[in-house]
Amino acid sequence: VDPVRAALLSERLGRYAWIAGQGELAQRAYQAAVRDIPAEPPSPANARALAGLAQILMLGARFEESRTLAIQAMTMARSIGARDIEGHALNTGAMDRAMAGEIDEALDDLASALVIAEEFELVDDIGRAYANRQWILDSAGRLDEALVVAEEGVETSVRLGLMRFFGAHLLCYAADALYRLGRWDEAERAIDRAWQAGPIAINEILERELRGRLAMSRGRFTEAAAVLTPLAPLANRAADIQFVSPVQASLIQLSLWQGRAEEAASIAKGAIEQTAFSPETRVAEVYALGLRAWADVAENARVRRMADAEAAAIREGDRLLEAIRARHEEVLARRPVFRPVSEAWLRLCEAEAERLHRRPSPEAWATSAVAWDLAVRPYLAAYARWREAEARLAARGDREAATAALRSALEVADRLGAEPLAREITALAMRARLTLVEETDEADAARAPDPVVDEAERFGLTAREREVLGLLALGRTNRQIADELFISENTAGVHVSRILGKLEVGGRGEAAAVAYRLGLVEPVRDAV
Repeated sequence: VDPVRAALLSERLGRYAWIAGQGELAQRAYQAAVRDIPAEPPSPANARALAGLAQILMLGARFEESRTLAIQAMTMARSIGARDIEGHALNTGAMDRAMAGEIDEALDDLASALVIAEEFELVDDIGRAYANRQWILDSAGRLDEALVVAEEGVETSVRLGLMRFFGAHLLCYAADALYRLGRWDEAERAIDRAWQAGPIAINEILERELRGRLAMSRGRFTEAAAVLTPLAPLANRAADIQFVSPVQASLIQLSLWQGRAEEAASIAKGAIEQTAFSPETRVAEVYALGLRAWADVAENARVRRMADAEAAAIREGDRLLEAIRARHEEVLARRPVFRPVSEAWLRLCEAEAERLHRRPSPEAWATSAVAWDLAVRPYLAAYARWREAEARLAARGDREAATAALRSALEVADRLGAEPLAREITALAMRARLTLVEETDEADAARAPDPVVDEAERFGLTAREREVLGLLALGRTNRQIADELFISENTAGVHVSRILGKLEVGGRGEAAAVAYRLGLVEPVRDAV
């Protein structure tokens, strides 16, 4: 009976559908609202519908389309004196301006939008103003300022009774920023505060992803999988980059740490297809993880002597490198304010590409580490330094420099409680016979486990021969053993010959069987 009223109900349906994590329904509802309200004459209903559609397009990372509609809605609202709708559109348009690199102008617009929202007591737009301001400062690399805004927004949410939605939302974004800054214990406390608030709908995705990410980064893989795996379809249904990208990135990392490179590469490929349209700089994380996954796939293929699979992995990785370079050029041309973070992701991708092609490049990894130091991302800097040491050793380079890089990486990993990274750092140091701790006090010595003697001692195997036997039992060739232990292929061959003699066996297969039967090496198993 009343098409305009029906259209306004569609506009409200769009907002609630987005909050409920139903992105496609939200877009359809907003589009229906705009379609069903006459464009002429200008009216509050038309302006509201346009502002709502601009908002949902912005949330879907379609910033240019959103900006056009937001300007249209603001112009119409001003012409008819609908100041409340003007503030709503200004709030959305600020995000669009920020993503175009106009940070200061965007922050000014948000300040004006907050004044209007408070004037009309529009609690939804008050909450949006704080959430959007926090997001803009974060995207510009001003994380300390973003954290201050988030806390102010939480206090406002408590006052207005908005903790289940905006309060939890801001706490989750604060936790994300704290995670990236290497303040993981604080991040965990922020997540707990969000959970205690009773987060609803989309905020449940944010809270659970962060909880799963911390569990994964600290080596609690079973817990992480239980939390993260069910989130992927929920994030996809929300159809919003801010949910899709972090969930997929955490799932990729979980697969990588558990040694499932092919699975990680597959997840990354799908995630990039979902997010490639977005100009947001943080989407670059999925590209970097994809390159890391393809480098691992290529290495696995080399070990198995699967030349076609190796070549395919290299092609996929090279395509990703081209894509991230194109994204970076776009940043330089149109959004230079995001250059530092974009540059850091690019340097990480370039270093992973060197590993993909089996070109040990300590310089590329050192450059990546410095870029992450400048961006204040200690975990990523520590990862790059681990790889830097690995590359130095593979290139038979400066062992002191490799040791220094590993010590720096391990200090960060230990401080964060990043167990998977710490294990890789320690394992690399052991294989290369590098000392990461210069002095051990008496208490540490008392806590240290006794050296393993068992059957290895009975057969007279040295520590190095036991390492070689472990790799031999996994089917490694002499060349592969040499690469992994940073010794020459000839030295690896000598070790293998001595092992066969000490075990009194006729070949590598028999040696492997004896090693497993007597417990000289651990059986292969999935990481848990």
